[in-house]
Amino acid sequence: MAKYSGKFLFRTSPRVHGALAEYSKRNGKSINQLINELLREKIEKEEKELKEAFEFIDSLYIKPRKKKIRRSDAYDI
Repeated sequence: MAKYSGKFLFRTSPRVHGALAEYSKRNGKSINQLINELLREKIEKEEKELKEAFEFIDSLYIKPRKKKIRRSDAYDI
């Protein structure tokens, strides 16, 4: 059984509803398609920014260098 049904109730003002309806009509999309696109783009943008932030933080740490063992050093034990 699926964890999520793919449906949720979304409430907004009549003004926003009207703006969504007009915008989606001008772009040949349903309100549902428009909201799905907007949500997906927002999530992808946030995930990308979060990934970049973590990569930046990781770059601030000094990583220890691996010491290469030369053959001559191996026999000095």
